[in-house]
Amino acid sequence: MTKEELRGQMRAMRAELTGDKREAAEQQAVDHMMAFLRQKGPRRFYPFVSCRTEIDTLQLLQRVWKELPEIAVAVPRVEGNRMQFYEARAMNDLHRDCQGGMIDFSSFCRPVVDALREMGVPAQINGRNDMTIGDKKFSGNAQYLRQGRVMHHGTLMFDSDLEAVGQALAVRPDKIQSKGLKSVRSRVTNIKPYVNDPQMTVEDFWAALRERMFRCFSMRKYQLSPQELEQVEELRERIYSQWEWNYGHSPACSIRKERRVEGCGTLQIHMDVEKGNITRLAFRGDYFARKDSDALAEYLQGTPLEEGALRQALKDWPVEDYFVRMDLDTFVSAMLQ
Repeated sequence: MTKEELRGQMRAMRAELTGDKREAAEQQAVDHMMAFLRQKGPRRFYPFVSCRTEIDTLQLLQRVWKELPEIAVAVPRVEGNRMQFYEARAMNDLHRDCQGGMIDFSSFCRPVVDALREMGVPAQINGRNDMTIGDKKFSGNAQYLRQGRVMHHGTLMFDSDLEAVGQALAVRPDKIQSKGLKSVRSRVTNIKPYVNDPQMTVEDFWAALRERMFRCFSMRKYQLSPQELEQVEELRERIYSQWEWNYGHSPACSIRKERRVEGCGTLQIHMDVEKGNITRLAFRGDYFARKDSDALAEYLQGTPLEEGALRQALKDWPVEDYFVRMDLDTFVSAMLQ
């Protein structure tokens, strides 16, 4: 067997490990390496940084930093066609410089899973960048890489209204058929039923989770100054609260909506939207009208699909001429909901 064939066989074996079996194998490997480092006592340790299906070396690094601080950790970085090693003293060093832009979820999700297990929750990381209890999801995560920095964000459902969550995940037939939205429905659960303390509140949970994060990562609280808070507010007003930021870069999608209005009939709305603007619009259905709605549809093309923009565009257009007994509020609601 060649070296490449052996590597392929090992990759296939790793890929087959899931859930508890994978975590047990990783823990065994980490324990073995920690025992080896304690026995040999090297001055430097040169591990690889894991990605995809590789053994999670990030938990090993965390233990070395915490339990064997006398050992210097050096991790590889590829620059051009050369591999060089540089010293890493904390998790932030890894994500700033290494992995060549690889998206990595384990190093962010693993501490949360470990903290939950201390609370009695049998949490685990699955292959879809989610955290689950059994086959039920309680956390979804996403990342964005830019200029060597990672922004990681995720949810933690502690005591949510699962009926409301189910309704939110259930897409109505008249809601949206989109090329820009490809979410997958998953069975979901809350964390609270699994914690050791049945009286734990969401505030207690957040405090316990935060305490463990501070303990594991030597974190410290950063208090924003009044000047920094002013800068945050200025950015919010200038950029992040603007329609162009929130909707102007949305992917193209095709939307179909339906609304029945007493005295008018059933209105079907077909439209294409790109970068938040209506690019194609057609009205169909069984409804009463005094004027041809095609003229209104053509007029609204190019309008942002946003309440204020629709109301401004229609201020001189009597909606009831095109849809009998339908007022402006009802029409705007039908376009948006």
